[in-house]
Amino acid sequence: MPTGKLMGGQGMMAAAVLLNMVATNVLSPELGLALAGVHIARQHVMPLFRTRARDTDKPRRMDWPTFRAEQLKEDKDFHRYLRVSPGLFDQMLEGITPDEATLLRKRRAAANAAGRRAQADPRGARGGFVEYPLRLAITLRFMAGASYLDLFYLFGIKKATLYSIVWETLASLDKCPALPAMTLERDVNDLQRCRALSQGFANRTGAQHVNGCIGALDGMALKIEEPKTAVNFHKYFCRKLFHAVSVQAVCDSNRRFIFMDMSQSGSTHDSTAWSMARTLDGDDRIGLLMASSSVLRQGCTSLGPYGFFLVADDAYRCCATVMAPWSSAPRRPAPNERAPSTCPTLTPARHAPAGAATNSYEDSFNHQHSRARINIECAFGMLTQKFLIFGRPLPWLFFKSPSSGTEDFKKPVLLLRVAMKIHNACVDVQMEEAPPHPSDFYGGYDTPKARAQGAHRGQAQHDPRSTSGRTHPDGSAAEVPTWDDADVPPEYVAMNQSKAARDKKMQVSEARVRLTDTIAAQGLHRPDPEQVAKLMRAAKRQRHA
Repeated sequence: MPTGKLMGGQGMMAAAVLLNMVATNVLSPELGLALAGVHIARQHVMPLFRTRARDTDKPRRMDWPTFRAEQLKEDKDFHRYLRVSPGLFDQMLEGITPDEATLLRKRRAAANAAGRRAQADPRGARGGFVEYPLRLAITLRFMAGASYLDLFYLFGIKKATLYSIVWETLASLDKCPALPAMTLERDVNDLQRCRALSQGFANRTGAQHVNGCIGALDGMALKIEEPKTAVNFHKYFCRKLFHAVSVQAVCDSNRRFIFMDMSQSGSTHDSTAWSMARTLDGDDRIGLLMASSSVLRQGCTSLGPYGFFLVADDAYRCCATVMAPWSSAPRRPAPNERAPSTCPTLTPARHAPAGAATNSYEDSFNHQHSRARINIECAFGMLTQKFLIFGRPLPWLFFKSPSSGTEDFKKPVLLLRVAMKIHNACVDVQMEEAPPHPSDFYGGYDTPKARAQGAHRGQAQHDPRSTSGRTHPDGSAAEVPTWDDADVPPEYVAMNQSKAARDKKMQVSEARVRLTDTIAAQGLHRPDPEQVAKLMRAAKRQRHA
């Protein structure tokens, strides 16, 4: 017999017994009325209170329009909470929301599923369809670093539903037209695009000292949890003494990512990880695609006279498409290192005149090279500061296939790629609202008075060819160290020969040699830190005057 009918029959029998007892004077009418009231309250009123108590224990679904209107009404608060501007949020929402017919069908399916769950378990979860504005807010807040423990209580959803929403929304955002795609594999065969990228880096360096650069390349060790279930978990332990995966990325001069790859473990060397990096569709290796590009080889007369290339640090092998710095160029000593020394310069400058080896033109090239390469470092910093989920180790569960349990990088690759695309969109929005100031390119001295005082911060310093490039704060040339060949110890001679052999091996990039020759012909050297510090102090005093 159904429970409802049983409870109803028992109630009728209890009421008949009470009436009979009152009619036979066994109970007084007042006592019988009181007992009937207790019975009715126990059978019908108390279950309502218990149901309401159970409902209050369940998380309530957030009313997103009300929350946005009341709590995120200021654009500053909205951006801090979701890491994007309100306008970009609406564009992304429009890109992932399906048409009305599909939306209605999903709502009906979710309502039917919730009804079936309610019939099977009245005390279970309510369920129901999660609207797309709430889905996007959950995903962005998850990427911003919020814990799932906070999210499913705040938004009123279950843990399993939370992760399902996050991965589905990320897959939709990956195809969203509002987010710019990463286009390096198409750019390498597009001359106009390569010219535009090269012009951007030429503006970044203040002059065309590193002509032909179309991107800055570097690797990042992305922290992960200890992969205890991995087949070879030792390969994920990187040289920085934590478990990680290797991320290879390329950005343009505005610090927008144009390529990413995350297919190697943390112990893989950057040069090996780059040689194994594949295109976004996985059909080809990006290094081979760039090597076979006729556009990169031929270059452009004004913006790429020696071909187009990427700039990278000395962890990468220097070749025709990747330009690394000179690895053994003498560096200008820091101010606190400028004590008189009797040790000779180990590697004479190939382009500097006699007696000018303390600051070689290879070091001058490295300075100009680093001004272009620093953009990828800044891009990584902006990405990890915007999306704090990358600031802590990613769960190893993300790297496991749900069906087979084997290693699978699809989810973390999707997460990182979407984060980079959102970063690119935020950079575009910021440039539209507030274009870059010239001081972003040339440093903090962009006024006529500051230009009259001397070189800008980070700008090349023009020195006479007869000096070593090192000057005193008053402008006078430094003393040139002198020594005899007999004073050179044998160990320095052996070290010099090994460095010369390494220099010869590094001269595999004709573009690097030609650009270094150009810098030498112009007499450019690394700016004197003492002079730059003096100018910065003078500008600071002028601002506070």
